[in-house]
Amino acid sequence: MASEPLNDKELDRLAAFGTILFGRKSGCDESATMRAMLRVPSEGGASAAADGTAREDGPFFIACDGSEEEQSVCKQAGITETPVTVVAGVGYLGAQSAKAIRAAIALPDFVSEGLKRAEATLYGSESCSWTVRQKTVFGPAFETVNYVECNREPGKCSAAGVSSVPAWHLAKAGPDGTPRKLVGFQPLPALLQATASRFSEAELKEFTERD
Repeated sequence: MASEPLNDKELDRLAAFGTILFGRKSGCDESATMRAMLRVPSEGGASAAADGTAREDGPFFIACDGSEEEQSVCKQAGITETPVTVVAGVGYLGAQSAKAIRAAIALPDFVSEGLKRAEATLYGSESCSWTVRQKTVFGPAFETVNYVECNREPGKCSAAGVSSVPAWHLAKAGPDGTPRKLVGFQPLPALLQATASRFSEAELKEFTERD
């Protein structure tokens, strides 16, 4: 597995989404390799910056063979094998190369572009935790998402037939431009699948095979 460290900009993006590395302090797995790639020391949750100083906002490390509290967190998260990198909104990545991690970092921007091409609108409510989570998984890329806050603009939500939030309305989802509605929280891979027809085969190939 490639172990080239991520740079500061890439770590900044991971921090924006909320990233956890589940691993082990000892034993035979690739935890040490992943810690080196993500620049996360074996002790504590801060990642090491290029000059060796700690980054408090970096990927957080939880040792599944560490304290009782850490072991409990791993159990509650359903971690049975390590290492596992969890990027909010993207999911469980396992022992991945820097290439795969970089693809995860780029996914929100790519998905938001697909949503734009599909003329998608997210209807939500600030008082709904699932709406908050839906917005959070995009990180900075959410700024480009067309969003309607139903508490402030109930008329728009009523006119769109929105009865529960979060809800996605894609005006041009299918290859022939047919509309589609998605109700409930949608992870980024699901939104990518829903908007895949808005990209050319070359664009999808370039994204999936990016370095």
